[in-house]
Amino acid sequence: MVGSVPLSLREFKIVFERALKSFLAERIARYRLLTTDPLVLESVHHAAALITSGGKRLRPYLAYLAYRSYGGRSHSAPVDVQLFLLLELLHGYLLIQDDVVDRGTTRHGILCLQRFIYKKLPYIKIEGDREHSANGQAFIVADLVCAWMYECIARFVPKGNVSALIELFSTILDEVVVGQLLDIGLVGCKTASRAAITKKTELKTARYSAVGPVALGCLLAGKRRGVFTERFGIPFGMAFQVQDDLLDILGNESVTGKCALSDVREGQHTLFTEYILARGTALQKKQFRSYFGKQFPKKDEPTVRALFITSGAIAHGEKKIQAYVRAAERAVAASPFTAQYKKEWYGLIETIRKRKQ
Repeated sequence: MVGSVPLSLREFKIVFERALKSFLAERIARYRLLTTDPLVLESVHHAAALITSGGKRLRPYLAYLAYRSYGGRSHSAPVDVQLFLLLELLHGYLLIQDDVVDRGTTRHGILCLQRFIYKKLPYIKIEGDREHSANGQAFIVADLVCAWMYECIARFVPKGNVSALIELFSTILDEVVVGQLLDIGLVGCKTASRAAITKKTELKTARYSAVGPVALGCLLAGKRRGVFTERFGIPFGMAFQVQDDLLDILGNESVTGKCALSDVREGQHTLFTEYILARGTALQKKQFRSYFGKQFPKKDEPTVRALFITSGAIAHGEKKIQAYVRAAERAVAASPFTAQYKKEWYGLIETIRKRKQ
């Protein structure tokens, strides 16, 4: 950690995972002193397992790389990393709730929290009540994870930065929550404009996943927020989300850890669905609407994928990803960072191009 050379994403993940697991183990041990109830303890433990299983850690790494690029001091290994645990806890808090809203079943190959709790509630015989109880308990555990995030702020963030950091996190939460609400509002609509999809994507992903973390790193380094934060963060975050939507269509479930074509089944409007509904042939539109927002069987998945390919939606989305990637690269080229740090930023961008999960 000491020195002028930043950690690569792979190196960072190794150190970060160790610190994250240690922090969560402390939290779990605390609840064993409060209760012996197995459901409570197992639910908290499962939430921790979700947070530590298979994450890309891009958000904390973006914050770390910005922190170091802007001249943040290099401390002993645990301290530098602990500054950024709060981003992964924020992400875990939001994902648990998102899985309830989206009726998710698995994440990173393990049960979503509400499905895990549901299976632990066989004594509730009425199906609707059982699902409602599981969803409610998952939301409450998510609130607990949010509390862990603020504990991280109190424990690890330098006192002089706490007020500004809480203000930044309030902004991040404002943006991602509004983006989520816009996203939910579009579900079930027959069509959605490209402008509406772009806006909810910017708020739900680009600002939350890139602009916010870069701004956090800048803040902790004691620097004023510069133009790089937006010029890099928006296109990088947009590329990440469009790639995520592409993987939902074409990705391998065993690699992504998510159910394939879940956006189509849940009626989620994306750049790809908008393209078919706006530019597809009359027959393609009719066929796609017969699947959109419906729980179709796995045997129909090749047919749905073919609609995205033959309509030109996949080619269009891939061009958008490359355009966003080039914009992010231009932001790095124009940044005040040293060549060594620019190399790491370019490497991070390359992960979008090669991303498989």
